[in-house]
Amino acid sequence: MSAFAARSLISRGAFARRQLLRSDHHHWNNANNAHLPFDINNKTKLAFKMTAFTVTGFGLPFFLAWWSLRNSA
Repeated sequence: MSAFAARSLISRGAFARRQLLRSDHHHWNNANNAHLPFDINNKTKLAFKMTAFTVTGFGLPFFLAWWSLRNSA
C-alpha cells in the first residue's frame, strides 16, 4: 500500500510541475502595443502623463523634506 501512495504522490507532483511549465495559461493578443498598460496613440496625452509621473516621483522627496523643515522651525 505504501508503494502505491508513493507513486501517487510522485505522479501528482509531476502533474503539478507540468501544469506550471505550460505556456497556454495566459493569452496574449498579437496586436501591436497590446501589451502596454497605457495608450501611446495620443502623443500629447502620453507626454503629459509621463512628465507628471516623473515630476511627482522625483519631486516628492524634496517636497516632503521642505515640509518637514518648515514645520520643525
